[in-house]
Amino acid sequence: MTPTRTRPVLSKQQVLVNRLITVAMLGLLATQLRNVPVVDGWIAALTGTQSFRSHTVFQRFEQLKTARPSPDGRHLAAGGNTAHGSSFTGTVILWNTVTGQREWTTVLPTEDFSTTEHLTWSPDGQTILAASGNILHILSVQTGKEVRAITGVTSYVCGLRTLPQGLLMTEGTHGGPAFLTLRAWPDLQLVWRVPMHCVGSNHGGDVDPRGRLMAFSSEDTPESMGVALVDLTRRTVLPYRLERTDGVGTAYANAAMSFAVNPDGVEVAAGYPDGTIIVWNARTRKELWRTRPYRDLVFQLSWNPDGTTLASSAFGRCSWWRSKCVALSKKTGAGVQSQIIHSGDLVTDLYWNDAGTLLMTTGTHAFTAHVSK
Repeated sequence: MTPTRTRPVLSKQQVLVNRLITVAMLGLLATQLRNVPVVDGWIAALTGTQSFRSHTVFQRFEQLKTARPSPDGRHLAAGGNTAHGSSFTGTVILWNTVTGQREWTTVLPTEDFSTTEHLTWSPDGQTILAASGNILHILSVQTGKEVRAITGVTSYVCGLRTLPQGLLMTEGTHGGPAFLTLRAWPDLQLVWRVPMHCVGSNHGGDVDPRGRLMAFSSEDTPESMGVALVDLTRRTVLPYRLERTDGVGTAYANAAMSFAVNPDGVEVAAGYPDGTIIVWNARTRKELWRTRPYRDLVFQLSWNPDGTTLASSAFGRCSWWRSKCVALSKKTGAGVQSQIIHSGDLVTDLYWNDAGTLLMTTGTHAFTAHVSK
């Protein structure tokens, strides 16, 4: 005779635990399926946008690090490296954003183990300037060929920015003094240079679009980095730093690792290894607001063109199941609000194409998020 199977009787506590687990899993599923997060009236959508991908051809693997649109928006240049064997070399790729087609790929004539982590466009959109292997490579947009090179770029690039006044960059010799320099368009002749000591953190440094203020890493001790400032109108490194002194435990946690200067030329944002972002008034040195959307190192920061929203990327731990995230943060009448808009591969570069479009670069592709208020 086959014994009759009886259904196990669950206690009230077990039933409650099962219900809580079910609710939590349904909430997790709903969050994962929702691809249009909304908070305080702003919307971020990651669908229906162009994506520009790296290639793997004949065991030559491309990795992207940074990307910038051309002045007219018809092209996208990306910098990174191409692996070959046990080494890799700095690389620049150009896509046509109208057709979505890759127009050319240039593996730069640099030493092994070099990467293009910084690039910018000339104001006329005819050349791309890429820093790799202590050399600034100037490439023709038409052909992808190098038309000129400037040697002596510091290995830790604390600034490479196209400004109305000219090209702002850091130059120096290996192990020797470093300088912040301005070179005039179009011939790139040296206009001025200022001695500076910068530490190559993740982002290096940042400048407001009008070229008034620069923020970068300045090392006082091997374990402590404050936010150093340069008044570019006076060509002077300011005699003070923006320091985090809230006693988070270690000198490393107080070290600024990423930077963004607001388009107003006054507010400066810095990201820290514990996931904290702090915004200061650079003139008064007072903290304006802070947020902590992550629990790990803030890798990149970028203000939108009107200076109201701060985009950031981090290595991970933006929630208990998400890692390597991108968030938008803003200060409102109700306080500081942050919203995760992307998680997945580490976003190594952030750039606002305009007030409503955020360009993000990972190791494998560059893509955009449309953000509207």
